[in-house]
Amino acid sequence: MRRLRLRRPRSPAQRAAALEPVWSGGRLTLPKRPTKSDLTGRKFTAALKSLHEELCAFADDISDEANIDRRFVAHIRQLVGQIPRKMPRQTELFRLGHASVVFASYAKIVDDQWPEFLAAQYHAVVLHFDRTMLQSPLWREFIRNADQQALTAEQITSGFSLGTEVADALRSDEAINFIDPAIPNALDQLAGPLLSQIPVGNEPRDNVIEAGSELLAYDVVESVNNILKRIAEEALNAKALTGIAARGVGSILGGAGKDYTEGVGKGFRRAAKKQGPKDGEKLFKWLRRFILTGGTLAGSAVALPHLIAMYPQAFAWLKDLLRFLH
Repeated sequence: MRRLRLRRPRSPAQRAAALEPVWSGGRLTLPKRPTKSDLTGRKFTAALKSLHEELCAFADDISDEANIDRRFVAHIRQLVGQIPRKMPRQTELFRLGHASVVFASYAKIVDDQWPEFLAAQYHAVVLHFDRTMLQSPLWREFIRNADQQALTAEQITSGFSLGTEVADALRSDEAINFIDPAIPNALDQLAGPLLSQIPVGNEPRDNVIEAGSELLAYDVVESVNNILKRIAEEALNAKALTGIAARGVGSILGGAGKDYTEGVGKGFRRAAKKQGPKDGEKLFKWLRRFILTGGTLAGSAVALPHLIAMYPQAFAWLKDLLRFLH
């Protein structure tokens, strides 16, 4: 019986998240340009400066109040240092956005326990913070998307493993030639605060750090999704246009010259002709191994069955990719 030829799947479009990587010079990397704002560059920078000054004054005002949790004061001091002095890049913008969510989620404690005049000052800073972040179209889009997809406690807890294991896979020997180290480093930094969601004995969770964890976990999921989409696009181009599917995963891609130029995709066209087939084969092999095993061990938190079962709305597109890669 003649075997039906599988149609090459398409990876979905990227969605707003802290990490939306791009191909440049044969490597997957993070955009270096500043993010866009509804305000002009100088006006948005001025808004960030104003926010910085207001948070500094607020931290000074609450530091002498005995009834205020010292951890929250320390959190505000740390937050002040995170506010960029110029137009932020995307990862910086999202780091600040997540900090604003954590800051705003402290409102119930403020209303219940703080003196009225400090509570009023807190709410004024929250409003200033929120209005500043909403000047970013990208952050607004991210918030809208997140509001439409609530995460369970298990999905939030799994976000740390998802982010860190994907970061480790992106540092593998197969990936180092086409993945900028900035990507796994940023993914580790993004997922890191979710470690507080993993229960350790009977230790109480830090409510300040725990706040905003659902939005952060959603960001990790979408950032991982964006990385896989970009890799899948290039790997499928290499596979389809050089005939690697017919010759098997372990075969060498076609000739260095024409096949490289036509078959590896825009990101690899700038590399040397002889290196092209090697890069394309490594890219495809990495993707196939990652989809099948999670890139590390069978049963990994990022192996395909776990990914789809844990986050079906995000990673369902990988089912078609799996059938094509077999």
